[in-house]
Amino acid sequence: MKLKFATGALLATGILLLAANPAAAATGKLELHNASIAILYTDPPKGCHGGPGAGTTVSNRTDSRVLLFPDERCLSRVYWPVEPGEVVRGRNVGSVQVLH
Repeated sequence: MKLKFATGALLATGILLLAANPAAAATGKLELHNASIAILYTDPPKGCHGGPGAGTTVSNRTDSRVLLFPDERCLSRVYWPVEPGEVVRGRNVGSVQVLH
């Protein structure tokens, strides 16, 4: 009987911990801009987000690595990683994926 209770309590604790942690989001700001469009993501959630296109400067002031893609859905095999605190210039950014 004690074993069943302990197992049930551990399972319930695990479920509560999972429920308390919503979808992960990076902390900080991710700025993407080119000559015609500026996009600012504050605490961007994990996943794929739109980018402004060719000639983009990316300032990653989050706590997560992001990946830059030339396509609009983060699907191409070609991507450029941008580490936290890094700034890159002159990229064709159709989309950006936040990893954390």
